[in-house]
Amino acid sequence: MINLVEYFETNCTNSYYSSLRLKICFCELVYNDYGELVGTVDIPYSLFDDQAVIDKFRELCQPSNGYNDMDNSWFILICFYLWNNGYIIEQFPNLLERPRGLEEFAYDDIRAYAKKYHFDVDGIVKWNVRRTIVADLRIIKKSGNIGLDKEIENLISDIDTNNHRWSEMSLDTKLMNLNNTIEYLLKLDRKFIDIPDIENISDLVRPIDFRKITHVFRHGNTIQYRRNFSDSEKIFLIDYGVSLVHLICRNLD
Repeated sequence: MINLVEYFETNCTNSYYSSLRLKICFCELVYNDYGELVGTVDIPYSLFDDQAVIDKFRELCQPSNGYNDMDNSWFILICFYLWNNGYIIEQFPNLLERPRGLEEFAYDDIRAYAKKYHFDVDGIVKWNVRRTIVADLRIIKKSGNIGLDKEIENLISDIDTNNHRWSEMSLDTKLMNLNNTIEYLLKLDRKFIDIPDIENISDLVRPIDFRKITHVFRHGNTIQYRRNFSDSEKIFLIDYGVSLVHLICRNLD
């Protein structure tokens, strides 16, 4: 079971999504028969698996006479979960990285898409057209991510200050932990040791350069510099960092 609130709270720090936190309704007000407020109850934003998350996303984006605060909360939480787990919507490739809100996407963006591809009739986009566009959204995981050996994944989780699993880490957190893991593996007596047996690929193996580039992900006061990196650049650095860690572990074993 995926608890979207718990996932959001654990991983959204230092991302664009942290600015959307105040837009999320975490609790529902409870009134008695006389209309008096008697308390609150937590809203269970939980779904079974990734497919259920995607199905809920499509349900939320259906045409409506109005989207409420809870609908928008679901939208923000689901967008974050999908984005942080490497999903992308092919027709709207930038949506998950920086969503504005449910109405802006389900109404404004969908209608603009329909008009762009001439699905409108004299500027009018009918509800059945919007339903079809939502049904046809291709929500897929980005390819190309390099997998981690189980032992290395456990090592990185141990180094992580919150002991998170690799799959639970944001892109920024993965870069921070790869930086720290390379330091842990190569630093001996305050000096960095050389990686053995890389004579033919030495120009490609740049752990110190990698650590310099990703240093901004190690400190909380460098958020403004992290924002200069696109998601594509972060994913490239993660794949490169994972390759470095695998190489170091193999060659130092």
